[in-house]
Amino acid sequence: MARPVETREEIDVVNVDPLFNERQRDRYASRGLGYVVLLNGIAALALLVGLAHATLSAQHIAQLADAMMVFGLGVTAGLVSILFAFLRRSFLMEQSARNFLRWLAIAAACIGAICFLIGLNMARIGVTSAEVSPKPASAATQQGRPAQAGDVKTSMSDVQAAAAKLGAPKVQGNDLYFGDTKVSSDLVDAIVKAHGGVATIFVKSGDNYVRAATTVKKEDGSSAVGTTLTADSPALAKLNNGEPYYGDATVFGKTYDAGYEPIKDASGAVIGAFFVGNHK
Repeated sequence: MARPVETREEIDVVNVDPLFNERQRDRYASRGLGYVVLLNGIAALALLVGLAHATLSAQHIAQLADAMMVFGLGVTAGLVSILFAFLRRSFLMEQSARNFLRWLAIAAACIGAICFLIGLNMARIGVTSAEVSPKPASAATQQGRPAQAGDVKTSMSDVQAAAAKLGAPKVQGNDLYFGDTKVSSDLVDAIVKAHGGVATIFVKSGDNYVRAATTVKKEDGSSAVGTTLTADSPALAKLNNGEPYYGDATVFGKTYDAGYEPIKDASGAVIGAFFVGNHK
């Protein structure tokens, strides 16, 4: 009877160089640190560019600046971690010292990653709070009056400046011109769009001031173009004397905080008037 043959499996044990393992760990660790530094740096630069072009309140700018500082701290922590890793690999030292530097490098890398996350959250809070923060109420709103984008004199200055850009005022026939541009609703519409309220440009015809362009509506809701300044208007005497009037004025049953300025030709004669008003 044949004896059974014993089969033995031989397993070759491959010895891996410990230095190779360490180099591989350092290689992947360096990549991770590079990402930490890169992400924090890009985030900090993005916030810096955003702050340079943003129109935010001082509070929100401070919040975003703090976030940028946190990103900067993350960059610093990442670079410090790289420094510790470099010292550990480049100098001969005892194993305990090498282990100590390793843990310092790991701690610095973790701090850099945490700074990136904290900075992102701070930037998110700063941006979202800027988007939802209510605008401060104007004095008129706080007093229960409708908010206006500007006061009467500001609106008046703007309509006068816009007209002056077109050219010198003059009357041709029954129409008022600024330079070669005949007065139209475009000018008063632009002022009302920018400042609110109402606006009118009058052309003087005899003793009357006729609305050549206006955003004012009559009681029935139709345009007041072609209507005249009433004889009981407190502005009438002032305009006839070539003087401005600022104060209350009632136009088609509505009271306005109003301003009237005369329009004069090259000879100094009054040939029309500007009117702007805010509802009271």
